[in-house]
Amino acid sequence: IMTDISDSVVALKIHGGAHHLDLRSPDPADPPSVREVRETERRLIQYWIKKASN
Repeated sequence: IMTDISDSVVALKIHGGAHHLDLRSPDPADPPSVREVRETERRLIQYWIKKASN
């Protein structure tokens, strides 16, 4: 997807990396954009789990 669908289903664009790079194991050579997307994914997943647990 290229645009957000909702507040918690969002389009994350990885500048300087392949579309699947965020799904691979972290590597010191990862560009900052990949590290930022991984952190955003982590926060979103935590949100989904918290919301589903309530």
